[in-house]
Amino acid sequence: MLNFADFKKKRIIDIGSGPGFPGVPIKLAETSVRLTLLDSASKRINFLKELCALLNIDADFIHARAEDSGNIDSLREHFDIALARAVTKLNSLSEMCLPFVSVGGLFIAMKSINSDIEISESLTAIKLLGGELFNIIDYSLPTTDITHRAILIRKVFPTPDDYPRKYNKIKKSPLV
Repeated sequence: MLNFADFKKKRIIDIGSGPGFPGVPIKLAETSVRLTLLDSASKRINFLKELCALLNIDADFIHARAEDSGNIDSLREHFDIALARAVTKLNSLSEMCLPFVSVGGLFIAMKSINSDIEISESLTAIKLLGGELFNIIDYSLPTTDITHRAILIRKVFPTPDDYPRKYNKIKKSPLV
């Protein structure tokens, strides 16, 4: 993943961080990163705090839902790079993540290799949210036959203030 973008001295938010992937490994590999880990489950945030303490990693922790935090002034358009794993369709994931990215920054979505249709169905939503498809990188996990995909979305203008919406609205009426 370090080959996908310049991470040096970047402000990075790992959204829905779960066990800390990919944020923690990126911080281990590129120590100049200013890492923020966001997750909605307090149990996972507590685990991440313990993990980072054991690994001597300096990070910030946010216990909240992404769609609620994306409207907080101190977080909105504050990060150079936002990372997220394949937790939902790309159009909804973009609505939850792009508000965190500063103009000129990147949102990197980790998705399945079979995401071509999902990507094409998300292009209008990505544009509405201030992004543009920048690159698609297929990569294999070391020592396996498993191939994944990183979708890089460049932030080209500020996300309109109406986004992100509340989760029920995103789920019920996804952007198309």
